[in-house]
Amino acid sequence: MTAYREGYQPFPGPVKRAALARAEGRCQRCGREDLPLQVDHWVNDASGGSNTIDNAVVLCTNCHSMKSATERQAGVQQRTEQRRRNTRWHEPHPNS
Repeated sequence: MTAYREGYQPFPGPVKRAALARAEGRCQRCGREDLPLQVDHWVNDASGGSNTIDNAVVLCTNCHSMKSATERQAGVQQRTEQRRRNTRWHEPHPNS
């Protein structure tokens, strides 16, 4: 059994099969046929992406890794900006 992060909903089997059939055995980003393929979300679920065929993309393992790394970095930047906005800057202590 695959462990998923909390809140993640994988694609239903029929959607995965339809996405793989649509891709005809090729990565939809680079076109490679010689690497294992994975069904991923165009818009990830954390950003509100759905589990429908319209949001399914078939990627080779290399492209999926690159896409995920880009999304992780964007999430880190977004959380950093959120923390900066939420930080209250106080006046310096009068004795400093």
